[in-house]
Amino acid sequence: MKRITATCVGVLVFCAFAQATLSQKQFVIHFPSDSSSLDTAALVELDQAIAYAKTTSYFEVLLDAHTDNDGTNQYNIELSKNRAVSVRNYIVSKGIDETLVRVNWFGEVKPVKSNATNQGKQENRRVTVNINGYTWDSAGDILQDISNDRQEFVVDANKPTTIVTDGGVKIEIPANAFVTASGTPVKAKDVTITLDEALSKQSWVAEGLSTVSPDGILESGGMFRIEAMLNDEQLVLKEGMQIDVQVPFLKPADNMGLYYASTDTSGNMIWQQSQQAVQQKTNVELPVLKVDSAKLETLIKKYSVMRREYTDADAAFYSLKTAPQFKLSEPRKPKEPQRNDIHVPASMMKTVFMSKKRENELIEEVYQKKMITYGKSLDLYNKRLAYYNKQKNEYNTALEEFKRDKPEYDMLIAKAISTIDTLQDAYNQNLAYERVHRSLCSLKKKLSKEKITDPAYMSGLMQTYADNWYYSTTYRPNTPYPEQVAAIRNKLAELGYPKPVKAVDYYNYEVSAQFRGQWNQDQQLMSLINESQKQLMAERVAKGLGTSNELSGYYLTSLNYMGWCNLDQVSKQPLTASLTVKSEPNSQVYIVFEDMNSVVSFYGPQMTVPENTSMTVFSVMLRDNKPYYAFAKVNTKTKVNTVELKYQPGLLQDIKMALKEVV
Repeated sequence: MKRITATCVGVLVFCAFAQATLSQKQFVIHFPSDSSSLDTAALVELDQAIAYAKTTSYFEVLLDAHTDNDGTNQYNIELSKNRAVSVRNYIVSKGIDETLVRVNWFGEVKPVKSNATNQGKQENRRVTVNINGYTWDSAGDILQDISNDRQEFVVDANKPTTIVTDGGVKIEIPANAFVTASGTPVKAKDVTITLDEALSKQSWVAEGLSTVSPDGILESGGMFRIEAMLNDEQLVLKEGMQIDVQVPFLKPADNMGLYYASTDTSGNMIWQQSQQAVQQKTNVELPVLKVDSAKLETLIKKYSVMRREYTDADAAFYSLKTAPQFKLSEPRKPKEPQRNDIHVPASMMKTVFMSKKRENELIEEVYQKKMITYGKSLDLYNKRLAYYNKQKNEYNTALEEFKRDKPEYDMLIAKAISTIDTLQDAYNQNLAYERVHRSLCSLKKKLSKEKITDPAYMSGLMQTYADNWYYSTTYRPNTPYPEQVAAIRNKLAELGYPKPVKAVDYYNYEVSAQFRGQWNQDQQLMSLINESQKQLMAERVAKGLGTSNELSGYYLTSLNYMGWCNLDQVSKQPLTASLTVKSEPNSQVYIVFEDMNSVVSFYGPQMTVPENTSMTVFSVMLRDNKPYYAFAKVNTKTKVNTVELKYQPGLLQDIKMALKEVV
């Protein structure tokens, strides 16, 4: 949570960050050069980290591993991975549940000190062990710890103040607006304004909010909570005072009303409509991204030059020979016919009345025919035998030559492996430069054709190409190789050498992560991005706009109450279907409608919902002070619908990512 001091009639903008956990501590493990072994000092530090972790009822461990810049990028990525694995294996061996440990490795791309000195390199050879401890009373507490929308401001109660949040919610507080619960006017200069903004379905779930009123399901245009505190005492608005609020939207909705949060008889949140009007302000003119065209052209030319062509591979690759193979079998000599083995094929009657002379004549006829066939077979056999002996002699000669040249052949294979690695590195490097070049050209094209109003567009463009590179290399390893690499790879695959083949196929997280940060190491590129974004954000601040969201207009209203507020309209969808959710005890369940700006907290076991509507059922559960989560997609195609949730354990980061992906 960030605290910022507001000035008189100023516009205040900031970047929010995550709420503090119950307990958090970092330990740093250092390593000798080119080593992933844990020395005595490292073991002492890790034992302290393990002891600290075990003092909390539930904790998560995040390991980030790094190296100095000695060696190649690819080597350092593997080295940082080995360091992370060494630390993980040790703490797991001491009783830490492996499922509570998350491991990342970055190679040399995130130094904390300059690598120009030995001391700096020592500081950079590290694994940071971050331990976050949590204690929860309910499943709702788990969601609160993945919410990052709470923001704090310090204001002078004697002066009018304007506050603009990162999400674009703008509140205007008049001077002398606050009193204590007993009615005493507040004149302090350090009143703390706490503001929670919930402008998306994900944030509604994380904040435990539901869009339900006595009139039915609501469709929300945004929710927010304003509180004022002075020395731990909650303040209220002075009678007759109002706070003006504007909430950004992308698509306006008619008949919006302002709702205040209350609770029903069961203690569940429910929204009550106020009498305050909600108006719309459209056609908001946003500042446009401006990029130094000269610097952009310089970078485009720079990366165009850096894109390298491949040199032809060494001719030795194409002359690699396998050990000679001899697969012929020695031909079998045909058997010479024998007269004694020949019998007259005659019927019994003919045999009985046939003379001995005639019988001998017939045997001789059969014998002569067999001898003719035998002669032909013998000629063929002699030819095959000659060919066999010739091939065997050639094989023996080749085998002797191969044995004689074996040392030179082994050197050739070693050279093949080395050159394969070089070609592969060049191939990957070229692709990285190509990504940056393409993103810069895309930026230039966009700037010439349309107005870009998103402050994060430039860095987002770069990240998009980085992510595309990551996913293509991680999940689609059949990316076409350049011709030279493919030819060598296929040749070595035929020879049956898995190591060089694996080197060419080295498409995985380590390689992609190396080039995912290619642009982050380019100071000229980073300077161009930062300067452009900084200028655009300054213009948005000057106009009283948020710094992160695209918008087409605002809802405008006034508050005479502080607490949770909601801009809504009652949904026109008829509730004609029933939904039963089978969940676990100590869980919290939310129904998130895909085609409606609505989230309903499910108290079960059954509720009525619109028919033929797609929705996501999302739930978190607390069991033995450990978080679990579950989700399921549902389409109410029938009048009666049932879904059974299957829970799985997960770190807070897993739950946050699941919420982002499925809601």
